[in-house]
Amino acid sequence: MIGRSFKWVAPHGGPYLLLPREALSGWNPMARHPGVLAGDDRPSRKQTNYWQVCEMALQNEVGAVEVGECSGVVFGGVDIPMATFLPHDDGSHGHVDSVGDIVVALEWDGDATDEGIRQGLRELSQGDFRTENVTILAGEQGLVLFAAHDAPPDWTCDHVDCFLRPGRYQIATAQCEAGDYVVFRVHPLLPISG
Repeated sequence: MIGRSFKWVAPHGGPYLLLPREALSGWNPMARHPGVLAGDDRPSRKQTNYWQVCEMALQNEVGAVEVGECSGVVFGGVDIPMATFLPHDDGSHGHVDSVGDIVVALEWDGDATDEGIRQGLRELSQGDFRTENVTILAGEQGLVLFAAHDAPPDWTCDHVDCFLRPGRYQIATAQCEAGDYVVFRVHPLLPISG
């Protein structure tokens, strides 16, 4: 059984999007991707925003996506069971100057616990992280983490609200283990000053 209080987005495979709340109305996974030439009024699956995000996710662990006039972050990989946001006000760790982490499960044992994840995070050192060439701007309404196939207002999966101070954040990445069968990537949100 999973002993957890973290709220997980668990759509059975991902990828996951992190968007400014202000950009949610612009996300339509089944709409024609802007890079596709006009023609048929009903785009094929490979011409949709969702397909484009999936293609990016298969090639990169982290990538940037434009949604309207905002940018979001795609967290990718193959068959990723779930993801969540952990704010740092819970004292999870202090290895980098981040305001919170996106945690993306890669392998998951049914006995995994929140405390096991926190312990895995505490064992990371600053040298375990690499900085990605991806940033996101959080507005007054914060950010939202959700499955890329989903969209408001009729969510089909859970989503996680990420309340942060308004500003721009750099994404970093490290891989972590919590026990024998729990492997996850952690993506700290690093404030960019200036």
